[in-house]
Amino acid sequence: MKKILAAMAAIGLVGVASAQSVPLNVSATVDTACAFGATSYDMAFSNYGANLGNVDTATAISLTCNTGASYFIGLSGGGSGDVNARTMGALAYQLYKTTGRTTVWGDTAGDRVGSTGTGAAQSFTIFGRIPDSIANRSVVAGTYTDTVNIVISF
Repeated sequence: MKKILAAMAAIGLVGVASAQSVPLNVSATVDTACAFGATSYDMAFSNYGANLGNVDTATAISLTCNTGASYFIGLSGGGSGDVNARTMGALAYQLYKTTGRTTVWGDTAGDRVGSTGTGAAQSFTIFGRIPDSIANRSVVAGTYTDTVNIVISF
């Protein structure tokens, strides 16, 4: 009987191993980040001619920022370098924040558009106008272009 008990005790001890536990600390840092929804955007005005009045157009841009990230979107002055006097060569035009085309969209603290990220794509409309003016009516017929940089600051 003693031999059976000793054998049973030995068998039970063979399967027992030591165990130890330590924590695995997992962490990550989420940076404030924003990204445009496209690599470039286009704005095309319809044809402008003398006595046609202002020519208006609009285009949408989109971007995604982390939830809670504060950001500002600025539009450069383009080739003229002046947000208050944008030109496509000799043809004057302007970019605005509102449908009424009364507030110029620029690249300084007072004239940028600001918002807070939601983690989802957010859309913003840029409103453009070629104003009917004596100077614009004097421009030689042709195709005129400009490149404006869209900048996100976050």
